[in-house]
Amino acid sequence: MKQITLIFPSSPFLLHSSVYPPLGILYLTAFLKKYEIEVQCLDLGIGHTIDMIKYSTIGISFTTAQRKEAYDIIKKLKGYHFIAGGPHPTHMEQECLNNGFHKVIKGFGETALLEYLTGQKIELKSLDDIPFPDRNALPIKEYYYPINDLLSTPVMTSRGCPYSCSFCATMQAQYELNSVDYVINELDYIHQTYEYKAFMLQDDLFAINEK
Repeated sequence: MKQITLIFPSSPFLLHSSVYPPLGILYLTAFLKKYEIEVQCLDLGIGHTIDMIKYSTIGISFTTAQRKEAYDIIKKLKGYHFIAGGPHPTHMEQECLNNGFHKVIKGFGETALLEYLTGQKIELKSLDDIPFPDRNALPIKEYYYPINDLLSTPVMTSRGCPYSCSFCATMQAQYELNSVDYVINELDYIHQTYEYKAFMLQDDLFAINEK
């Protein structure tokens, strides 16, 4: 069975590093598990450390503000295969390779990472083909962001943006929505499973569709 450890570096630029869980690696986890890949998730912002790494293939998802920590991880570990993903690697592929990464996954990574790990090429018919983020892969209740005194958790109802503004780090100039049923089912699942009553929408451009 293929195995991978997915790491999200700490986020000292936020109010605190445990404001919200990293949905990116949780989407990847759910998708890879669907194809029988064993996945470990570590979030260095909630006390996880690189000493906890279980697998020899390591994927690190990071932003520009997190790049130093990502590169430092590579310097500390020997004999591992490193894969970069997320906003910074998407735009700075060569820099990542120069700093020790063996592969850069650009843009939204589910199908590309699956193909890289297994050789299996999957074509998604719609965004709904991607499972809900695997919120059991991290201790979800250790993240804290209240909305009107209610504990909240992030969700996404779309991906991308149809525009290409020069000041923005949007990974791809394309936009796709989840179906209404998908979003309702996910909100209901989160409420029933984890008892959340408040949600943060993390879409790049939630209000583009007036409907």
